[in-house]
Amino acid sequence: MPGIGPKTAQRLTGLGLSDVYQIQELDLTELERLVHPDHAKLLKLRAHGYGGVALRNSRMPKSVSRETTLSTDMTDRDWLEGRLELLTARVAAALRADALMARTVTLKLRHGDFRTVTRQRTLGVPTDLDREMWEAVRDLFRAAFGDVERRRKGVRLIGVAATNLAPAAPADLFEPPDRQRLRKLTTAVDRARSKYGFNAVTPGSQLRTRLGSGGEGEAPTATPPERPPSSGAGARPANRSPSARI
Repeated sequence: MPGIGPKTAQRLTGLGLSDVYQIQELDLTELERLVHPDHAKLLKLRAHGYGGVALRNSRMPKSVSRETTLSTDMTDRDWLEGRLELLTARVAAALRADALMARTVTLKLRHGDFRTVTRQRTLGVPTDLDREMWEAVRDLFRAAFGDVERRRKGVRLIGVAATNLAPAAPADLFEPPDRQRLRKLTTAVDRARSKYGFNAVTPGSQLRTRLGSGGEGEAPTATPPERPPSSGAGARPANRSPSARI
């Protein structure tokens, strides 16, 4: 594999990595524990065939996206924002796992009458950070939600996509301090999720809504809005919005 010399090959073999497929399947955060983070990203790119212009153009995915369909038409802006923030976090995590960055983020909304709206924003610099992507997605959603209110149609599907992708660049020592701190925090979050699962660390907006379990795209289970709380270990709060499996 290009970029792997005899010494590096010997070291990887000593770590139990003797096949390109093993590097492809190994999570980036796990690989970073074994070798230098910059080298880990390079290894991931090379293992997936990136390294030359021709290969990069033919193998680079066009987008990374996550979406979920709701079982009821939702008009609660805060609840929808919470779900979108979680979807954005999943997209950003997928980008980092594949050592990619996105220059453009896209919001997708489908109304209850199946009218579909997409809005996108091109960022100043490519990113794979949750917070930077979420700030753009949130602004797009708030602008689009006005149409939901005017039409008095709830939202049936929400989605987030990252496009205009490129291989992640090595860490920039001249990045603004705030961005360096954000990247360190993100790395810590990825490590926790790698060990305990994605839901071990979720956006703060999820604290007020009960997370569903399962995969993307599954419909939520609606809960009667005025259901009184019950006692015991299985108690659920009243006035709880439906939870989507994301």
